[in-house]
Amino acid sequence: MRLFIGIDPGQTGGLGIIDQDGHYFASKRWNRRDPRQLYILLQSINDLVVLVYLEDVNLPPDDGLGNRFSSSSNLMVNSGIWQGWLIALGHQVVLVRPTSWQAAVGLFNWKKRQQKNEPVESPLVLARRLYPEAPLEFQADDGQAVGLLLASLAYQDAQNGIDRAAMQQLVQQKKQKARQEGRKLAKATRTLPGITGDAEHGFF
Repeated sequence: MRLFIGIDPGQTGGLGIIDQDGHYFASKRWNRRDPRQLYILLQSINDLVVLVYLEDVNLPPDDGLGNRFSSSSNLMVNSGIWQGWLIALGHQVVLVRPTSWQAAVGLFNWKKRQQKNEPVESPLVLARRLYPEAPLEFQADDGQAVGLLLASLAYQDAQNGIDRAAMQQLVQQKKQKARQEGRKLAKATRTLPGITGDAEHGFF
């Protein structure tokens, strides 16, 4: 058996697990009083896990979400705990932005669309429909719902041969190269005649 895991690191977060056939396997809420139980669960299925998607909460201020993904210290602490667990268990951490997984499951800007009375489901409602056997009875189970949708995306990516981690690494390499080129250009500009940056030429 192969398992795919999705994790919402929020204070009301949780994880969802999908099996190799795309079916529901398990889901659990984040328990801030006893988070160790979640680690024990991860440890018990460690050899079966193929891919883990963790929701990226380290978002730039212009991401446009403006909700629970602001800059909550508790949120970042939770994300760090999850990442630490995954690294300890030998898994690569694949961070997925909310906008990415929401677009992938048809929920892009779902809150704004609901405000406009568009017929769009919330993550919780969608997860309930896709996985009716999952324990998603209460609103507080929305973290489990997000986890299941992330796990579903991990499963779909594996089926379609999409390596999201490699794609992210390529983007980072391009950004790093662009920064390096920018520094080289800035350095070359400073060495041009008449651009010395000293007080004699009025630069401070």
